[in-house]
Amino acid sequence: MKGIFENLLTENIFKVEKKIETIIRTDIEASEIDKILELCPSLVLIKKEQMEKKIKYTARISYFVVYLSNGEIKKVECASEFSGTIENEKDYNLIDIELCLLKTSTDTYGGDLKILSNVSVTALFEEKKELPFLTDMQNLIVKKDALVKPKKIGCVEKPWVVEEEFDLNFSVKEVLLYTVDCAIKSVKCGIGSIILDGELFLSLSLLQKVENSDILKERKNIPFRVELECEDALPEMVARGKVTATGVKIEALVDETTGKSTIKADLNLNLFAEAFEIEEVSYIVDCFSKEKETEIKKEKIEIILPLELRENFLKINTKCSLEEEIPLGARIMSVAGEKISIVSFEEEDGLTVNGVVSCTAFFKSQTVDAVKIEAPFTVNLEKSKKEKVYSINGAIESIFVKALSLKEIEVNLTANFSIFLEECVEKVAVTDLTFGEDKKEKQSAISVYIAKEGEELFDMAKRLNSSMEDITKINDELSFPLKGDERIIIFRQERK
Repeated sequence: MKGIFENLLTENIFKVEKKIETIIRTDIEASEIDKILELCPSLVLIKKEQMEKKIKYTARISYFVVYLSNGEIKKVECASEFSGTIENEKDYNLIDIELCLLKTSTDTYGGDLKILSNVSVTALFEEKKELPFLTDMQNLIVKKDALVKPKKIGCVEKPWVVEEEFDLNFSVKEVLLYTVDCAIKSVKCGIGSIILDGELFLSLSLLQKVENSDILKERKNIPFRVELECEDALPEMVARGKVTATGVKIEALVDETTGKSTIKADLNLNLFAEAFEIEEVSYIVDCFSKEKETEIKKEKIEIILPLELRENFLKINTKCSLEEEIPLGARIMSVAGEKISIVSFEEEDGLTVNGVVSCTAFFKSQTVDAVKIEAPFTVNLEKSKKEKVYSINGAIESIFVKALSLKEIEVNLTANFSIFLEECVEKVAVTDLTFGEDKKEKQSAISVYIAKEGEELFDMAKRLNSSMEDITKINDELSFPLKGDERIIIFRQERK
């Protein structure tokens, strides 16, 4: 007897982290700096390459340094590339490399400004395992059930450029800082494609072209839609995706006649999307042979089903204490470098997300100054117990800060949390079986058995070594599940 087995492909994603230190040497002499107002960082992965038993990567870290020099606001951009390898002894498939800035500090030893960075480089690997389970077998009495399992039918990665231009009613002397947040709004499969809808949140800190100029804030929300080619995709399939900004170029053009400005923004994105077919499979939960002793191996199998994107728009109010006092009478001009960092999340009862909103607030008293804001927050989102977080991203749509006192700041923001969830389904299936000796036949022509309370038809058939059809044919009055007082008749020999 030969069974029909099907393989359940399981994918275990795990991380390997490596921490490195970088040093950027700038051309800014320490004697020129009255105070550093802001260090605005950017980390971009330039290249990743999977080699035999290792991963090679190249990345770029850059900073906008905004500082005061003799009462004047100045800005310098500096950058450095770094490369390295991450061991991959078992040659697992590389999914992605994530970069995270852990700490930034400055040093002026030697007379010039140096920026020291601690960076986490994390490789995401995919370990694939195939678990066989029995779906059919002739000459066996079987109990079947159905399960749904995902099948990845394609993944696509593509660079994309978004060009945006908008006008301002004032003259811009310089674009001091900018940040870009990316939010996925929808990921759907089409016929032969994956359609990704999203929004970019561009935040600019602009220095006015006037005497004693203010630092003004401009935000621009830029929607986008990209269709990624995926040959086998169909509309009924499930998709998920990821968007990261890999490069930004901002240019301010001033019309001296009107005093107005035009901002041109070129945003380089990296898009990743994957599509899954959800298929239903019939499988054998239990089985036995009427003729042979059968040894069955059962295993618990965990099926991870990708779910569609879930968006959450939330208003967050939080506060933080400052290390330095804001001067009495100072006026907050704008905020810059705003971002959400997700510190942890808990999945026991719904989804509780703990994070930090960080930004720099520029203010003006007698001179321009700045304070660093790091405000913690906790939000509760809906999620069932069966659902698990695959990925979560927070993007700021709008932000407003105000001083409550000289050492306390209130932060109000609207945030978009894009969450991809997975549903975990556990099943028990027959994964192997072996046949032994022939079973001994009962000598009696007729047997009568007393049912067990709650017993199902298959369980009774297995206990009595009879087919389910024979039991119901002779005992047609039975109703399942049983009460426990029924008498079950079994004919062991063919009736004349």
